[in-house]
Amino acid sequence: MLASEGAAHQGRPHAWHLDLADRLVAADPDLVAPTRRIFVDTTEPESVATATRWWTELTAAGGEGMVVKPAANLTRGRRGIVQPGLKVRGREYLRII
Repeated sequence: MLASEGAAHQGRPHAWHLDLADRLVAADPDLVAPTRRIFVDTTEPESVATATRWWTELTAAGGEGMVVKPAANLTRGRRGIVQPGLKVRGREYLRII
């Protein structure tokens, strides 16, 4: 959710948005589909390996890929604002396009 009456939510952390999405799923699972996710600490090799296995299993089962986002929205790096999300597709998805 980007905004609601009297408020903009772009500055809230990504987990806040996912929690809101979970509440929408709980309120009406026929209307809103859940989003699978995994949180990764990129400074921890085992966390990265776990996420890599998750992505590999997801795409091997026919999933098109995942979106990688920073935990905080509007994250700044050495060269300015960091890309807000990156779609990482699987081999099969890339083969068919």
